[in-house]
Amino acid sequence: MEQVTLNQIHKEILALKNELEKMRLVVEEDFEIADDVIEEIEESRSREEDEFISHEKMREEFG
Repeated sequence: MEQVTLNQIHKEILALKNELEKMRLVVEEDFEIADDVIEEIEESRSREEDEFISHEKMREEFG
């Protein structure tokens, strides 16, 4: 089994901290949803379920 040194663990922990910081910055960004996207979401929510195509039918058609 390969030996792992404290120095290697320390480097990996620092790399993980950097990645987490990048992810935190992305999550904290203030995104805005475009008006046309909001309209499409509202339209899709107002549709009846029988208007949608089932997953099985999509798989049959597109494989």
